Amino acid sequence: MRYLLPRLLALGLFCAGCANIPTSSTFDVKAYGATGDGKTIDTDAINKAIDAASAAGGGTVLFPAGTYASYSIHLKSNVALYLGEGATLLAADPLPERPAATTRPSRMRSKRIRTSATRIGTTA
Repeated sequence: MRYLLPRLLALGLFCAGCANIPTSSTFDVKAYGATGDGKTIDTDAINKAIDAASAAGGGTVLFPAGTYASYSIHLKSNVALYLGEGATLLAADPLPERPAATTRPSRMRSKRIRTSATRIGTTA
């Protein structure tokens, strides 16, 4: 009986902390302007979806089927990336600028990440 009060107090403090845990929300990159066609650079749309998830206290950024070409993306705490089946994240790395006399047609070096439903996340 004498241990009951400390246990109830500890349980109460634990449950009070649970109220601050963010609920998981889904943020579709296409809703933020991503095309997923593999030709258009979707960096801005992806980062906007990540920013929205972070501003909401955390969530999942969803990549539906498609190929999403992107430069650097900036992950934030409590935000997870979910690549749905058939989704490919194409990490585009532009070639450095050259002097005008030796400029060749623009090309991208890239790495592909292929997946069938993968979750990539960060925590605080």
